[in-house]
Amino acid sequence: MNRKTGIMAGIFLAAASTFTFYFIGFPLLSQNDQTGNPFSNLAENPASVSSMQSDIDSCISNPTSDCDQEMQQIPKFCEQNKDQNISFCSDTRVRMYLDQRGITRPTINEGK
Repeated sequence: MNRKTGIMAGIFLAAASTFTFYFIGFPLLSQNDQTGNPFSNLAENPASVSSMQSDIDSCISNPTSDCDQEMQQIPKFCEQNKDQNISFCSDTRVRMYLDQRGITRPTINEGK
């Protein structure tokens, strides 16, 4: 029985090591043109503005809970990157969407 437990533990450790390398090690080692921060591609890139415009269009025409979350992130992203000229930051439809869905409500009593 002890030998069977050892074999199962070995198989488990081998599988865990394989998954760890595949999901963590492989993406870090396969960075082609990025020499700086390996996590720099995780932030939204202003070059993908056209995809953001199409996302906004699809969310306006067909609102979902995923759209709610995405549309909430747009003003936060724009606030953090206000020194850049990003076209979807000036899109008034985002604010209208958030207001119509009741996502952003004014704070009535902050206790100040």
